[in-house]
Order: sequence, then structure tokens, then C-alpha cells
Amino acid sequence: MELHQLWEYADLYLNGIPTYRIRQKTTGIAPRLLGEIYRKMVDGIKGVPGARALNLPEWDGSGMREVIEPFMEALSGLSGTLVLMGSLADSTATGYSDLDAAYFAPDEEFIGSQDRILRALRKAARVILSFDHLQHHGVFVIPESIARWRSPLPPSGFHKAVILSGKNGIELGGWEESWKAKLFPILNKCENLAQNPELRPKSLYGIKLFLSQIMLLPSLFLLARGRDVPKALSFSLAKEVLGDDLAAIDLATKMRASWNRLSNKAFKAGLKLSPSPWDFAFAFRRFFRAPAGTLSLLDNGFYEDAGRLARRMRDALEG
Repeated sequence: MELHQLWEYADLYLNGIPTYRIRQKTTGIAPRLLGEIYRKMVDGIKGVPGARALNLPEWDGSGMREVIEPFMEALSGLSGTLVLMGSLADSTATGYSDLDAAYFAPDEEFIGSQDRILRALRKAARVILSFDHLQHHGVFVIPESIARWRSPLPPSGFHKAVILSGKNGIELGGWEESWKAKLFPILNKCENLAQNPELRPKSLYGIKLFLSQIMLLPSLFLLARGRDVPKALSFSLAKEVLGDDLAAIDLATKMRASWNRLSNKAFKAGLKLSPSPWDFAFAFRRFFRAPAGTLSLLDNGFYEDAGRLARRMRDALEG
């Protein structure tokens, strides 16, 4: 197992994302062994040069305090650095926004206190999923040595980010190839859905996930070409390379702007009672059906545009 694969497995497990069980089956490694495996791996990478220091401002208490403050409280028992990213960090959140955050765990905490991290992230999951019933990821839990050696997130991911607790800065290294794990699976998905209408998402969760993946493509594409730019700036820069092949992204962006946030009392009540918030969310939200207007916008033309965009990006990267 490579270090980045161990991180992906540990991140899913610590957050309680149900798909961690697939990693357990494919690797044959029990989650309780991840800390010890990580200890052996990091012994050989300490002191790796080239990490980039990012100094981030502290959160000023503005924006959606009713979400951010309980989220901070949920993770207050941990000793690392908690960073809030995205639209909640810069007070531009819309009905579409989810909660993007990264927790930089000291190595000794990641190795020896995983139960404490698990309990904190379970509390945080209830805040996250109560805010956005359709969120598809948890808190990015990144041990400090992994962040310095091969960060799964590039510096642009922390554009306008703020510190909620811990140190005022983070160190990132080896992020130049962080796009590889995400870009090609999304391109494959775009092409597959264009060719196979029966596989297209029907639930509101599946639709929102795909729209989010579509809107992430420009920044991943540019990173693959050696340009690390914030997501908000990536659309116009990608258009300089791809021309008019961004129709699918343009529609996804318009849908994001008019998206209405779900607030389901039964879902929130279940979150409070469930010992495993993410298991509950994955089981419950399949019942959230997309409005007819949403489905009508995501017609054959949209998926064909998405497939064409994927092929154009492949051509640009291979050519």
C-alpha cells in the first residue's frame, strides 16, 4: 500500500464514510492497523524538503455562525489545525454550498488517538449533514507528514481559507500530481453517462454529486497542465484552452446559483439518533427525488456536452 492510498482509506474510515468498507475488503487491512502502518511509513519521509508554507488568517466570526460554531465545537477536543475552505470561509455561500474543511492532525495523534478523532468527526458529521443533507465528503483528515510530503490538496484549495483552530499556518508539499486521483475518474464518468442514458443519476444526491464533479473539472484540468489556480478563477482560464467546450460547466454553474437547500425534519431527527451519521445519510437520501424541472435541464444535450468536454480535455492533455 502506498502512502496516498493509506491516507484515502484512513480518511474514509475516520469520517465514517461507508465506502471505507470497500477499501478494507480490497486491501485486507483492518482499520485499527492503519495507525501502525502509517508510523512505519513516515519514519522514512521526515524532513522531506520543498514543502510550501501557507499562512492563513483566523476566522473573524462572520458568515454562517450557526453552522461554523457548532462545527468548531465538535472538533474542539483535537490538537491539530482545523481549516475552513470554500464559500463558507469567504461568506459567499449559496443554497448549493456544502461545508469544506481540512483537519491537519499531528502524527502522534493520527497514530495513537484514532478513537478520539473518530468520535469528534462523528459529531462533526451531524453538523455537516444537517447543513447540507446531500454532502458527499467529510472533513479532509490529513496527517502533518503526509501534508508536507504528498498533500492530497493543492495550495489553491486553500484560497481564502481561514483557520478555525490550531496553528496559523500549514505546510504542503508534493501536491503537483494531486489531480491524478480525481481528474480521470470524472472524465470517465462524463463519457460513460453520455453513452449510457440508463446510468444517469435520478436522485437529487446523485445529480448534485455529478454537478459538483463537473464544476471541479477546470481546476483539475489546469493543475494537470501545471497551473494551480483557485476553482473560482479556473473557469475563464480553462475556456482560453478549451474554447466553447464548456457548455456543461456553464449549465452546472447556473443550476448551482439557483439551487434550493434541503431542510428535512425527519432527516435531521435521524441524524441526531443515529450512531453512524454517514450510514444514515447514505440510506435516507436516496428518497430525495429531483424536481421535474431539474431533470428536464439535464437532458441528452447536457450529457453529450459533458462527454464532449471530457474528450476535449483528454485531447488537450495528450496532445
